[in-house]
Amino acid sequence: MRALFLLLLFLAAASVFGAVEPDENLLANPTFEADQASVPPGWIARGGACLACKAAGGPGGLPYVSITDGGGRKPAEEVNLRQHGLILSPKGRYRISLKVRTSGFSADRVGIGFINTYWKQSAAIRKVPSDTHGEWVKLEEEFSCFESCDNYHAFVIYCHNNRGTLDVADCRMCAADAAALTLKEWKTVFNNPGHGSRHNPYFPGLSLIWK
Repeated sequence: MRALFLLLLFLAAASVFGAVEPDENLLANPTFEADQASVPPGWIARGGACLACKAAGGPGGLPYVSITDGGGRKPAEEVNLRQHGLILSPKGRYRISLKVRTSGFSADRVGIGFINTYWKQSAAIRKVPSDTHGEWVKLEEEFSCFESCDNYHAFVIYCHNNRGTLDVADCRMCAADAAALTLKEWKTVFNNPGHGSRHNPYFPGLSLIWK
């Protein structure tokens, strides 16, 4: 009986692999549903008061995340929102899309995309409009993936020395070719984005690779 229990526990904790469906969003909680939490479940935040989750007001009434310069106070040098635990095909291509609304926005570095462990490589949307005049604008690009030393990647929304406001909503990351459609990890309670971190939660070198 004990052996059966241990077997069931192992199966519950194990990662299950399968094919990715076309247009399937690989991100957990991509619309930043947060109820009353300060950080959307499935995501890890850095930036203090410069990053806030809004329950409504995004495109179509969706929640959104707002990144600001702190409203006149000393801004955070680095603001990022990230989701760990993605398993991607290193030979695949992925399509990243999201909606942004900006007002007087600028940053020394900005990126919305994915990184490997220890942030040694990145692929990201780096061109963000400075002012969308109150409108939500869709950004979309495709990127080739790359190896990660432990086979895990993370999705990151990142700003360095930002000014003004960047609102982000409705993030999507989908397979864009046959190679990317062949691999994915179904996450369990023992291994899901935000439930523990497979990446160093802060590594200053991140600001160097979003150039």
